[in-house]
Amino acid sequence: NISLPIEKVDSKSYKNITGKVPPFRIFEYINFNNKKDYTSIWYKLDEIINTSIKNVSLLADLKNINIKVEGNLDYFIKADTKWEIEAITNIIKNSIEHSNENQDVIIKTRESDVFTELSINDKGVGISSKDIKNVFKRFYKLNDNDNGFGIGLSLAKEIIEADNGTIKVKSEVGKGTSFIIRYMK
Repeated sequence: NISLPIEKVDSKSYKNITGKVPPFRIFEYINFNNKKDYTSIWYKLDEIINTSIKNVSLLADLKNINIKVEGNLDYFIKADTKWEIEAITNIIKNSIEHSNENQDVIIKTRESDVFTELSINDKGVGISSKDIKNVFKRFYKLNDNDNGFGIGLSLAKEIIEADNGTIKVKSEVGKGTSFIIRYMK
C-alpha cells in the first residue's frame, strides 16, 4: 500500500476556476486522492491496454480512428489496475478527441532492465509549446471549445506516478502528440 497526497477539490473551487458546475468525474478525482487502499500488484500490460481500448472504442468508431498496438503486450507492470485502466483510457481518449477523422492512434510498448514503456501517439492537431507545460495541470483546457473539464490528463499523471511511473508529452502543432509513460521495475 502507498499513501497518496490528499488534495481538496470541492465544487466551489472548481466553479471558481472553470466557471462551470462540476461534473461527476470530479468525484472520481476526489476518490483517487483520498484513496486509503490503493493496491499495486503485478499485472499484464495487455489486459490494461485492451480494456482501455475497449473503453474508447465507440468514440474511435465515431471518428473512424483505428487504434493500433505495436510491441510486446506480455510485459508486466506493478499497478492498481482499476486506476491504471482509468489513466490509460483518459490518454487514449484525449488522443482520439484531438485527432482528425480517419487517422490512427498508435500504442507502442518496449521494455528495458529498468522500466516498461508505453507510448500513445496520434497524428492530431498537436499542442503548442506554450500549452504543453500546462497539459497535466488540473482544470487546464487547450481551448474553451473543448468539451472536457481539464481533469483527465491531470488524473492520469497522478495515477501513473502513484504506480511508480513517469509520463511526459512531446508534440508538434499540426503533426501530432506522443505521451510516453515509463513504469519503473
